[in-house]
Amino acid sequence: MSTIAVASPLSTVRAKPGQPAQVRLFPAGRDEASGRFRAVVEIALADGYKTYWREPGDSGVPTVFDWGASDNVADVNVRYPVPQRFFDGTGHAIGYLSTVRFPVEVTPVAAGKAVELRVNIDFGVCRDICIPEQATVAATLSDIEQIAGLWEDAVALTPVTLEPGGTSPVARASIVGSNLILTIDGTKGEGAELAGEGIFLEGPAGWSFGLPVRADHQNGALFSVPVRHPAFETPVDIDVTLAAGVAEDRAVETQVKVLPPQ
Repeated sequence: MSTIAVASPLSTVRAKPGQPAQVRLFPAGRDEASGRFRAVVEIALADGYKTYWREPGDSGVPTVFDWGASDNVADVNVRYPVPQRFFDGTGHAIGYLSTVRFPVEVTPVAAGKAVELRVNIDFGVCRDICIPEQATVAATLSDIEQIAGLWEDAVALTPVTLEPGGTSPVARASIVGSNLILTIDGTKGEGAELAGEGIFLEGPAGWSFGLPVRADHQNGALFSVPVRHPAFETPVDIDVTLAAGVAEDRAVETQVKVLPPQ
C-alpha cells in the first residue's frame, strides 16, 4: 500500500493562523477483509479553542456529519474519540480541548469502484463565546492510504464497542426519583480510577443527563446521574461510554436497558 506522508501527532496540529478551526478529510485506504473504505476527518483547533462531542452536555453545539452529497456510498460509520468534560462558565460541557480526528468507515454501493466522499459538518468552536461553524470537505477514496499511521492513531483514541452483558462492565440501570442509578461491575475490570467525569450517557430524544456522582459498593461502583426524560412505558436503550474500560486499557462503549419507573 503506497503512502505519501506520515501522520503528525495530534499535539502538534493547529488550525491555520487567524482561524479558530480548520477541517480536513484524509483518505485512509481500504480494509481488505470487509471491503470498506477508510477515511479520517480532522478538526484542527487553534490554541485556546474547543469543540464538542455528539452529546455536548449542558451547553455547546454537537458535532454532526452529513454525507448525503457523496457518490457510491451505501453507508457511513463515524467513530467519535472519547471526549472529556470541562466547565465552560455556565455548566459542564462535553467535547475536545484540542485537535480531534474522527475515523470513518465507508461501505460502497458498487464494490471495486472509487468512492467520492463529501461531508458537510456542523459543529461549534468556542473560546470565550461559542461560534457555530459549518464546513464542507471532499475526497476520492481508493485503496491508497494518504498518510501512514493516521487511521491507526485515530482509532486508538476511540472506545471499544462491547455488547451488553458478556464482558461489558455496565451491569444495570434504573430510574430512582430524578436520578438514573448506573451499576458498574468491578469484577469485569472497571478499575478503581473511573470517576463520574469519565462516564458519558446518551438517550433517545428528550433525554438529558447531568454529572454522574460515584458511590463505591462491594463489587464495583454505583453512579447517581441526574436525568430528565419523557414518560415511557417500555424499556429504553441508553448508550454508555466509559473513559476507562476493560479492553486493553481502552475506553469502552456499550448499551444498557432502563426499565420504566415502578
